[in-house]
Amino acid sequence: MDILLKDLIKNINFEKISKSSKNSDRLNKFKRYNSPIISKKSDGTMKIISGINYLIEAKNNRQKSIKCDLFENLSEQEKLELEIQNSYEMPHVNAVNLGNLLVNYRKKFKTTQQELARRTGITAGTIHHYESLITTLAPELKEHLNKGELTFKEARSIADIDETKRQLEIAKPFIEGKLSSVYVEKIVSMAKNNVDLNIEVIIDSIVNGKPIEKPVKETTTIK
Repeated sequence: MDILLKDLIKNINFEKISKSSKNSDRLNKFKRYNSPIISKKSDGTMKIISGINYLIEAKNNRQKSIKCDLFENLSEQEKLELEIQNSYEMPHVNAVNLGNLLVNYRKKFKTTQQELARRTGITAGTIHHYESLITTLAPELKEHLNKGELTFKEARSIADIDETKRQLEIAKPFIEGKLSSVYVEKIVSMAKNNVDLNIEVIIDSIVNGKPIEKPVKETTTIK
């Protein structure tokens, strides 16, 4: 349906629109819709769901109207896919919220991570990382992630550890600001390969280069 451009952009402050983020640049390669998607509010005003870049282009070309897709005409699955894409495009992604969207989508429509990647343009690996925040990360650490005390990189790496207690031990120095994110992947890798090693020993080895002394097993001589 064609809509007058002035009715769509009157509530948009173009000066506040930031440049495309890395996420939106990636998703620009994946375009299922070639026009803006809008919904009508109860008072008759329009809400832009997706495709603001098309509006900017039309404004620059001095178009009077632009063809739009009505949000209400989309299927429930398409609506949720748009919600996922919009959440991923945000300059500051709410990782837990996006993780919940991805998990709920795959449960509801019974799809694989690969199929969801094809439908949204978000890589299967990225989907796995966000879902792990919901399925395997300790609940306490989700709170620290939401507060910004734990980075996404730190959280999704620590989520690979099976034991909750061990997750909390690894996360503690990162939450307290004692360690940089650059160490988290190495610490997690060593913790996974050495399940009996104390986390403090692992951190000391990774950060300070201290060699790990493993106990020597005593041998019994049989006469």
